[in-house]
Amino acid sequence: MKVPLSLKIAIGIIASLLVFAFILPNFAPYDPRRWATVPGDEPPSLTYPFGTTTVGQDLFWLSSYALRNSIILGILTASISVTIAFLLGSFAGFVRGSVSRNALTLLIDSFCLIPGLPVLIVLAYSWRKFLSPVLIALILSIFGWAWPSRSVRSLILSLRERSFTYTSLLSGFGMMRIFFYEYLPYIIRWLAVSFLGLLNWAIGMETTIAVFGLSTLEEATIGSIIYWALQYQSILRGVWWWVTFPILLLAILIVTLYELSKIISEFTGVK
Repeated sequence: MKVPLSLKIAIGIIASLLVFAFILPNFAPYDPRRWATVPGDEPPSLTYPFGTTTVGQDLFWLSSYALRNSIILGILTASISVTIAFLLGSFAGFVRGSVSRNALTLLIDSFCLIPGLPVLIVLAYSWRKFLSPVLIALILSIFGWAWPSRSVRSLILSLRERSFTYTSLLSGFGMMRIFFYEYLPYIIRWLAVSFLGLLNWAIGMETTIAVFGLSTLEEATIGSIIYWALQYQSILRGVWWWVTFPILLLAILIVTLYELSKIISEFTGVK
């Protein structure tokens, strides 16, 4: 099967961003998080490709370090959410008792109805003294698993009504064997696409709460860079690069992840 050109382009962009985020920071000439390491408010140049911040940080190295933290936070959130979604969704699809099934379905549907952003802001504000990338990922996971879990449950219920399921049962195969050999390959493909969507969502949500000052401001993320740029009124003072380059990196990452998930979904036949 021929790989679409759009998929190659998306993978190339993601690979470039990963190199920028995970390999490049190892060659930084100084700790990009420290203040007063370079002259402040320097515009983009050959010496400082992204310019410098008012507090004397090289924005090029700071952005690479921050992008790494944002991606790690997103991967951790997506991994936890997908794992919970797979376990609860599979159990909800296979449970026999009407009471247990209704209770689990009610739990999943209840979390689907919770408005994520307002509750997330409240939780982040309440625990702001203890916030870390890991804690933020755990908080985001509280809201990230529900919709994928509901979809996994629907997938299993749909697959159980397919003709191949009845054929396998009549052939003497048990439901667990059918699940691992017939259902699981399709569910994994769907979860892979869902993982990219959750990764995108987690990075966007962390950036949103960071703009309000409710993220981990001690560790650089794309959101925290934007927060400090707004605090120092960089746009009003003409230091446009402090906001422009982090937002540009974020936009490229989010759009590419979205396109990649859409391409993989179409390429693998996952709907």
